[in-house]
Amino acid sequence: MRTRIKYLIWKATGKNRLIRSAYILFRRYRLNLLSLNRDISTTIQAFRQLSSYQQSRKLKMNIISCMYQYGISPDEYFLFNFDSIDDKRRQSYLTTFNRLAYYAKLNDYRHDRVFTHKYETYQNYFRFYKRDVLLLAKGSLCFNDFELFYRKNPKFIFKPVSGSCGQGVRVFDSSDCASAEEVYSWLRDREGLVEELIVQDERLARFHPNSVNTVRMPQLITRDGEVLIFSPVLRVGQKNAVVDNAGAGGIFANIDPTTGVVYTDGFD
Repeated sequence: MRTRIKYLIWKATGKNRLIRSAYILFRRYRLNLLSLNRDISTTIQAFRQLSSYQQSRKLKMNIISCMYQYGISPDEYFLFNFDSIDDKRRQSYLTTFNRLAYYAKLNDYRHDRVFTHKYETYQNYFRFYKRDVLLLAKGSLCFNDFELFYRKNPKFIFKPVSGSCGQGVRVFDSSDCASAEEVYSWLRDREGLVEELIVQDERLARFHPNSVNTVRMPQLITRDGEVLIFSPVLRVGQKNAVVDNAGAGGIFANIDPTTGVVYTDGFD
């Protein structure tokens, strides 16, 4: 029921700007206007050098207006050059919050958990994983099972069971840990997955050896059953990060879906 309500709200954000603004304020800022102001101020400082309070105030109002009109996040105001493009061009961008309506249109809410809960994903697609995966949560796994995994995989990766952008992901090396009991206790309280490390192809590893560099391939199934691939990207980590997520500093480059050739520069 909760997921169904979430999808109904997402669908409404595409039709009603007031609902979208309320959702942004609640979801991102927990209805805290001071938090909204800090976020916008920090973003402005990262992108612009302003000489007066009046300039800053005017820019803040423009950003808030665009958040209401187009569903942007503050950084998208600068990343998409909203200060120098017209309304038609602004409407053409799939922004952080106007994409929610498309989620509701293009996905069945009954399958939401399969793609937002990492262990549910594993249970549905385990035959493709080809590696050891365990769920660590209170009451879900006894220490003996973890200890067997720990001995078999002296180096492994931990991922929070939900969340995105590579947040909370960490690689553990048993040679740096005091004991299996200590690691088990720490991980179980955080609820997530432990996985056997993937050894990637050496040609991909040359871009950045510390992360598993991946290809993201968005797809749609049409009403006629045709599978459409659009805007695939190569994702590469940097600065010794263990993830390749853009939200964690990774680099993305576009791939031609027909030829498989990377045809743009990489951008973080």
